[in-house]
Amino acid sequence: MQALSGKGLITPDAFKRCWQVTQIEQQQLNQLLPKQEGCWPLEQATRQLDKLRGVRR
Repeated sequence: MQALSGKGLITPDAFKRCWQVTQIEQQQLNQLLPKQEGCWPLEQATRQLDKLRGVRR
């Protein structure tokens, strides 16, 4: 997994590969998540994906 310099950021492509994100999920995440340096905050992205998929952790 590619996180950037310990900031807890991940590129959308790396996130997509790790979690097998669908095109529709990716579009929703693009609207929901703030981008920092072209990356998503990993923890927030994971939580949002869980919400989209109806997963409780």
